[in-house]
Amino acid sequence: MGSEIIGLEYKPAENRDGNVSFEVIVKNQETGSSLELDSKGTANITVAPVVDADISTETVIANGIEDQEIEDINLANPVKLTIDTNALPDGSETLGNIILDEVPNGFTVWYVDSSDTLVMATNIGATGGGTFDLTPNIDGDDEVARNKWLVPNTDGTMPEI
Repeated sequence: MGSEIIGLEYKPAENRDGNVSFEVIVKNQETGSSLELDSKGTANITVAPVVDADISTETVIANGIEDQEIEDINLANPVKLTIDTNALPDGSETLGNIILDEVPNGFTVWYVDSSDTLVMATNIGATGGGTFDLTPNIDGDDEVARNKWLVPNTDGTMPEI
């Protein structure tokens, strides 16, 4: 009882996670005997979810026109971020809270919440990504730190950022 079955391997279906139950029934018959007995055992395993979403600098797309204000939302120089639809390939995953990392100091991050209200994201502090030169064509100016910004996401869809 409790012995491993050598060579037995379980491969879950794609995008399958959670608890899996097994029941094994073995017929036993000793050599030279006509008596057959059944042995039964059960086991449970947990299949861990695998995150296969690919959210990276290649899948986050920034769109905007430099030095153009959008009057109805009062933001100067806005850049809208979207995520390429191929980033969530199978539909089994949703986006949780979103953290934008290494945003240069001096930039703010805004998003549209579920009630279509423009809300400033939360600056959650400096990142370890070093500094950034906001004006690379000007010599002698100071470089600025980079920050992380938190965009809460309660419904799993990509908010407008």
